[in-house]
Amino acid sequence: MARPPKIPENPFKWKGTAEIEAGCPNKLLLRFSPLRLAMIADEIVAVENEKHQVEQMLLVIWELIPPLDLATMRDRMRFLRTKINSLESRKKALLCEQQELIVQTIAFSRN
Repeated sequence: MARPPKIPENPFKWKGTAEIEAGCPNKLLLRFSPLRLAMIADEIVAVENEKHQVEQMLLVIWELIPPLDLATMRDRMRFLRTKINSLESRKKALLCEQQELIVQTIAFSRN
């Protein structure tokens, strides 16, 4: 019976997928975590930019638009506040995912 390959200290130094599949119980984590971490960083920036734009729209509605139709203005402001809360929740979820990937990668690299 052949011995399984020894897992190197840094699993990201592996060259071939056969080595990854033979020595790693969580293949997808090791293949995609560096890529996903980069994507998360980009997504966080995009969420922050979108949130800033929505906040600016909210300010415009609040300060510059005369309240001709109070019900419409109230509904629009409520919609924008909901959108801001949604973006904050998305950013929080991305930060949690980022932290989880980092912890999992560090924990696996110590094994």
